[in-house]
Amino acid sequence: MNELQARLDQQARQGRQQQQNINTWKQRTAELEKQRDEAMRSLNLPEDRPLGTHGYGARMISLSVNMARSVARCRASAAFGF
Repeated sequence: MNELQARLDQQARQGRQQQQNINTWKQRTAELEKQRDEAMRSLNLPEDRPLGTHGYGARMISLSVNMARSVARCRASAAFGF
């Protein structure tokens, strides 16, 4: 009987330890999610000053040209089986 009681006590201690570990990981997860959310809110992109009279900056023009090239490659690949 004492042996069974000792095993029950040991399992109870292990259960409490596991619950403490779970709570610790939940707290750590909450902290990391908070840090991630704060980092996302404070995200500031660099200024992209407009060029010429159209009002688009160099980065926007570069992005547009690269996207157009990518679309053209996909269409050529689909049309000609490249």
